[in-house]
Amino acid sequence: MRDLKLRGVARARTKRTTIARKDSHGIADLVKRNFYADKPNQIWVADFTYVRTQEGWVYAAFIVDVFARRIVGHCVSTKMNKDMVARAFSIAIYNRIQQGLSELKSLVHHNDQGSQYTSDDFIELLSAHGIKASIGSVGNSYDNALAETTNGAYKAELIYNFGPWRSFEDVNIETERWVRWYNEKRINEYCDWQTPSEIEQLWYATGEDFRKGAKSER
Repeated sequence: MRDLKLRGVARARTKRTTIARKDSHGIADLVKRNFYADKPNQIWVADFTYVRTQEGWVYAAFIVDVFARRIVGHCVSTKMNKDMVARAFSIAIYNRIQQGLSELKSLVHHNDQGSQYTSDDFIELLSAHGIKASIGSVGNSYDNALAETTNGAYKAELIYNFGPWRSFEDVNIETERWVRWYNEKRINEYCDWQTPSEIEQLWYATGEDFRKGAKSER
């Protein structure tokens, strides 16, 4: 990197966003830090993060399919509430249906203990689609490490690199572009230097797993 005059992006301090509610419905952690899936739509992980703008705080929620680390749904909002995470989930469902993947009965949706994800409305939304809820422990980022990693990439690659941000509209537009780039242009070692979209397309076309990084996790 030094020879090519490249430098890595730094990650800044964090803002607390996970505020647990007292009752999480007794839902177990079905993932247990094993962020591995044999195929798409086995495990989705979800989380959200924050962006400071000149007009105030903005929040970005993401849902990631564990198989190829593809972002299947996201939502940008000025409110850190259950409607934001429900919107990200609904977009993920819509995107999969558009791809002809309407059968999601074996899917596990994993998140932290944030009150947005443990609300009655959100749990019922998962249940309505036949999707199993999974919740990590309070205050332990390792229980939702893959989602945290995605948030970190978003902040480092987009938010910290192109700020300061003026408004919700700016963040919303650029987040949409970043997600598209992340899925369709951003290669990574886990996917054997291919993109998440390419890995999923290869799996659907051939039934074969072309992920390099996943082989060591089996």
